[in-house]
Amino acid sequence: MHRPALDYIEPYDPGMFPEDASETYGIPREAIVDLASNENPYPPPRPVVEAIACAALRANRYPDPMYRDLKEGLSWYLGQPVENIAVGNGCTEIIDMVCKVFLDPLDKIAVTSPSYSMYALFGMLRDARIVTIETKEPDFRVDSRSILSQASDATITFLCSPNNPTGGSVDGDELDRIIEGTEGLVVLDESYAEFSGRSAIPKVHQNANLIVARSMSKFFSMAGMRVGYAVASQPIIDDLEKVRLPFGISSVAEAAAVAALSCLPDYERMRDEVLRERSELMEQLSVMDWMRPYPSEANFMMARVPPRIPDLAKRLCRAGILVRDLRGVPGLEHHCVRITVGTREENRRLVDTLREIIER
Repeated sequence: MHRPALDYIEPYDPGMFPEDASETYGIPREAIVDLASNENPYPPPRPVVEAIACAALRANRYPDPMYRDLKEGLSWYLGQPVENIAVGNGCTEIIDMVCKVFLDPLDKIAVTSPSYSMYALFGMLRDARIVTIETKEPDFRVDSRSILSQASDATITFLCSPNNPTGGSVDGDELDRIIEGTEGLVVLDESYAEFSGRSAIPKVHQNANLIVARSMSKFFSMAGMRVGYAVASQPIIDDLEKVRLPFGISSVAEAAAVAALSCLPDYERMRDEVLRERSELMEQLSVMDWMRPYPSEANFMMARVPPRIPDLAKRLCRAGILVRDLRGVPGLEHHCVRITVGTREENRRLVDTLREIIER
């Protein structure tokens, strides 16, 4: 018999992937524009690819169980001591580790809505009580008063900045008030932080109850490698490392991550291109009076879909373009889609296809 909590949990829905669209609509895989999963549209630099190939030759051996090279590289990148850094198999595993370490049955966790669904899922798997704090249009701003009035006694408060799927960041002063006003931990998911230019990592040294979770999937163009990390006080890091799966990050992924950290100028150029394309795409979508994009500080944007085109995501998919359909996402009053910022060619194809759809 499975645990009762599983009766209330649905499998994570990643949305339509290129393989699904190819099989469903008979579109060649290479002809599909994938703007659905918030990935970096540019492949890793050559040194990273070479590091992956070299590490593959040693795939018969376990990785370093302490991940020394990775932690030292992250220490240099972040300007933080190694003892303040824990690593995991993607940012999602970091969130799972936090729940394993700090949640007992019936503990309370606070999550904002709309936001990343895995915070609540991992809490439910620990038999936690979930308190949802709604954020509202037009900017879905995180309000410290709302959070503290409903969940100041929460064991963990999860925040995402920039937030997935809305794209907005948590204001620094609001974050400070939440950290100071809550009795428990504040976990700030900064998976998209490099695109916003904001980070709360410096705050961990003044706030023993703050954990900043990060990913190398987005800015570092390594979604397929699965590398994440946390920055927090040393006691918290020590606890997280106790529950990390042994050898959870493959030796190939570690080699890729270490190489990526030595290629910062390449990634900064990628980021700058993504930001330019984000601005251009925002402008092009904004002039379409039937579609409303929301401001974003991430490498994606959310856009409201007009009621007269309820099947917009499906129409785009038939044309070989994937976006994330957000129908049914808790906390969204309107039907929206989430659009990853792609290359210039990919973004132009999206805009042209949207114009064709509305003109039909």
